[in-house]
Order: sequence, then structure tokens, then C-alpha cells
Amino acid sequence: MANTPEFLLLYRVPSAAKPEATKEGFLEFVKDGAKKPNGEFEEDGHGNKMTGVIAWLRDNELHDTRIYTVDNADGLTFIATADSVLPDWADIAGFEDRFGPNTRMKIRDDLNALVANPIP
Repeated sequence: MANTPEFLLLYRVPSAAKPEATKEGFLEFVKDGAKKPNGEFEEDGHGNKMTGVIAWLRDNELHDTRIYTVDNADGLTFIATADSVLPDWADIAGFEDRFGPNTRMKIRDDLNALVANPIP
């Protein structure tokens, strides 16, 4: 299938790329984007409004995306999966500048098939 995902996306906050990024700031950006004190969205270096992850997913009709978080000693691990191919979140205005690049974790269909198939 052409739309079968090969990867899931993972972010660790704070990351080595952006140690100033915080768990709270990350979750706020995911839900609400980045807003000025007057309530308007901030713009990235290209003039795009930073509306956040949820708005970006909705705008791109990625409604099958599932989001998981795990608290850990140094912050938060954030994982996103979908039934369809998930684009790199570097396309989300302001995301990579604030939080650094994502890690693309390969989905191991070869191993998953062993679990899904009954033993003969």
C-alpha cells in the first residue's frame, strides 16, 4: 500500500538540539501554537503563522494521527503515529526552530507480521 506509514515521529523535550525547550512550552505549542500577548499568532522567519501542531494536523486532514507522551526524568518523550504517512513536522511553522528535528523511528513490518500471524 502506498499510504502505509514506514515511520513514526519521536521528539524528546528537552532535546540536545534545543535544551531551552521545555515540556510545558512544547505541550502549549502542540495545543495552541505560539501567540503574542494580544492573542494573535506569532510568525516564523518566513511569515507563516505558528498555529501549532493540532491546527496543522487538522488543516492537512491528518485526522488519524495519534499522539502519545511519556514523562521521564529530563522532560517528555512525544510520539506521533498515523494510519497514513505522517509528513515531517519540520513543515509546521516554528516547530523545528523551537524544538529541533524529529527522530523518525522505522516501523518494523517484518517483525509486526510475526506477531500478527498465528503459529502454524
